[in-house]
Amino acid sequence: MVDVKILDRVILPKEPVVLHPVFPVLRIRPIVKLGVGLGPHPGEEARRYCGAKGPNPPPVHVPKLPPLQPERAPVTPLEIASRPFGPFEENTLLILGPLDASGRRPAAIVDPGMATSEECAAFDAWCAEWSADIQEVLLTHAHLDHVAGTGHVFRTTGIQPRLHPLDAPTYAQAPIAAALYGVSFDTLPEPRLDLADGEVWEFCGVPVQVAHCPGHAPGHVVFYAASAGWLIGGDVVFRGSVGRTDLPGGDGPTLAEAVHRVVYVLPDATVVFPGHGPTTTVGEERRSNPFINAARTGMLDRG
Repeated sequence: MVDVKILDRVILPKEPVVLHPVFPVLRIRPIVKLGVGLGPHPGEEARRYCGAKGPNPPPVHVPKLPPLQPERAPVTPLEIASRPFGPFEENTLLILGPLDASGRRPAAIVDPGMATSEECAAFDAWCAEWSADIQEVLLTHAHLDHVAGTGHVFRTTGIQPRLHPLDAPTYAQAPIAAALYGVSFDTLPEPRLDLADGEVWEFCGVPVQVAHCPGHAPGHVVFYAASAGWLIGGDVVFRGSVGRTDLPGGDGPTLAEAVHRVVYVLPDATVVFPGHGPTTTVGEERRSNPFINAARTGMLDRG
């Protein structure tokens, strides 16, 4: 409980102080909510009678305050760092655990998008800045801009990327797509086709749920950490937009259905880390996304 002092009176807040969990996007700071005071502190009446004569001063009613209850789950040890790479400015993510005894942080890479040797060197320096000890590589889907850096990561760590099996054809076609776009592209390592809808992947003691969310790509998945309050959404939903549905394997009605079923059922405050552009929240997109929204008035909602 936090006391707010005004002159010589001590006023209790109307409700307990709530420390919101720290969402690790661009170092968002905790928010502290303070209520308006209740009036005199319950002990103030007692103090007025401390010097009163007589054996039986009037009884003092001290209200029982409820215990502190966080509005969301407790702060988790995971942090997310994001950096765009490649000609498509794809957001490569690091999921970071707490420092271990050696001063390193267990880390998982999501969608490594480095396309050139210079970008690979920048990626290595970025990981070093975070003291990242890479232990896993996850792919939301296999479009070329989300898998371009998997070869470099495999050569430096020996870790194969994990992918939903329905996106295996997309992964195989990525080098061809890169040639058509005229962008640099590395040799792809063999993927592990073992990501499954409903799987719970635990990292540093935090459960992260895998959910199949097709429409942009056949095997697109998202990663949701309920206790941390974030969703890694890949190219499903962006701030004020959604992923393309005109690429091979894409389908507008399928994407709309998947977003309503998988994403828009999450709490409004859930922070979405998209594959491109700035972060957003589930609530913001559910209310106002012009392509898919809760009122089902979006362009893809209408078919």
